[in-house]
Amino acid sequence: MKELRQAGISGSEAANAFLPGFAERRNARFAVAPLPARDLHPPLNVPPDRLGIVAQI
Repeated sequence: MKELRQAGISGSEAANAFLPGFAERRNARFAVAPLPARDLHPPLNVPPDRLGIVAQI
């Protein structure tokens, strides 16, 4: 809302026209690259027949 007020925008049509440029500027400022896609779970070294015992709560 602050950005709209600073740009002197008060109508919905003007706000819709303002939005694409605003979104690009905001994304350029706050976007963060994702971490590498890898599995960070440690391996579960349990035989398959014991898995039911390990997973019980």
